Amino acid sequence: MTRASSSTKAGKITNLLEKSRRMIRLMRRKLGKAIEPSRPEPDLFWDIPISSSLQAAKAIKAALPINESDYLFISGYSFSDCRSFLLYGILDEVMKVAIYLLRLQEFMSGPDIPQEEDLVSRLVTTYAIEEQHARERRLLEVLVALALFKTTSDQQYFRHFLLLEKLDDELTANGDLQEFYGARSGNIDYSIGLLADQIRSIEKSINPAGLWYRHPTLKLPLPKTNQLRPGTILSSYRYRLKLALSSMSDNEKLLVGLSYAGYAQKSESMHFHSDPKNASFRVDTIRTGVSLLGLLNFAVILRCHGLSGGGEIPLVRRLSQAIEQADWQAPIRQMTKRNISVGDFVLAYGDLAEVLEVVESPYKYRSYRVRYLAEKPIQEIREDNFPAYFVQPFYTRAQFEARLQDMVREGKLPRGVTDNFSSLTEVQVQSIIRASLVDVWNLGLRDWIKKRRRDSK
Repeated sequence: MTRASSSTKAGKITNLLEKSRRMIRLMRRKLGKAIEPSRPEPDLFWDIPISSSLQAAKAIKAALPINESDYLFISGYSFSDCRSFLLYGILDEVMKVAIYLLRLQEFMSGPDIPQEEDLVSRLVTTYAIEEQHARERRLLEVLVALALFKTTSDQQYFRHFLLLEKLDDELTANGDLQEFYGARSGNIDYSIGLLADQIRSIEKSINPAGLWYRHPTLKLPLPKTNQLRPGTILSSYRYRLKLALSSMSDNEKLLVGLSYAGYAQKSESMHFHSDPKNASFRVDTIRTGVSLLGLLNFAVILRCHGLSGGGEIPLVRRLSQAIEQADWQAPIRQMTKRNISVGDFVLAYGDLAEVLEVVESPYKYRSYRVRYLAEKPIQEIREDNFPAYFVQPFYTRAQFEARLQDMVREGKLPRGVTDNFSSLTEVQVQSIIRASLVDVWNLGLRDWIKKRRRDSK
């Protein structure tokens, strides 16, 4: 027997043994359940987002005046209850996330993925994260749309929305045929005409202020079909997010990331990019994503239940109570506005700095313009702007004066020191505090702080 054939035979034996082991494990589980039915101890990290999502979505669907056959074989804009049609499809997204989490749970329950920076570990981790980001991205789009539909919940808006979606699809299809094959489809053009007529008819009776889903450049009423172009029918996620933030709850604002950046990150992972931005992702990123998907699912479920006008669903009520009891304000404050004023000393992304200006956006988020006092990330840049979540309060004049008085009481400084300081100008006092902090920073405070930052990671 040759070495090659011996190796092949050994491989077949190994595969056979592995199949036998899997069969034995499967039979053991089945026999165990048959002999002594029992439920294993629940793993709340997985079971809550999976089972609660599936059960709640199923319960809300059951209360909708639509079934699976209706959903599959009746056009959404032709359905008598367009709101229910859209909610039925959105609840599909919730259930698909639960299915994805089931598969991810199986993946994560296998051998631990090494944390080393080797090729295989990086590929496996980033593959899982990219799949996760795709599901997060879809839920973000759904959640923002649901928040906006809260203010335009009449049936005619849902029908108008579904018609515009279909119109955009048909324009895209014929645009593709014309660009790549040289000719348009007459059947598709006919369909576009019918859709346009229905859209114009609805637009006679709806308030233009409620058409958040229309592209902001699209005129009202709908222009002639030869003037319509794909990509100019529906508004973008960025446009919708800016409108939705003011009507979103605190937990929803956190879930969408407070700005467009959260969605952009999910979108980046869906497209090829030559710069490996996700090379630093770790397995912990996947576990964090599981929690985010679960919370996004719950937020979507609550919005769907509210729009459906459905009756009492105990599980949905418990989800709502649990979310309402959590403190969402504290993390929002930490990310959007700190208790920091001009003249305060801060750590700006870990570097000692002094606040020169406080800027607030229309969304009430704050940025701080600071001057570096010691080392600078880029030598040519002495001042820079940082959003609130990158700025940590460090020392203020009030703290300095309080500490000064404590040291006088403790006999560490003479009593005349406070009198001397009270005679100084604001600029002089600020200069003294600044110089003192820089001295302490250079004497070892910098190293102590940076060590704490490393240890906390």
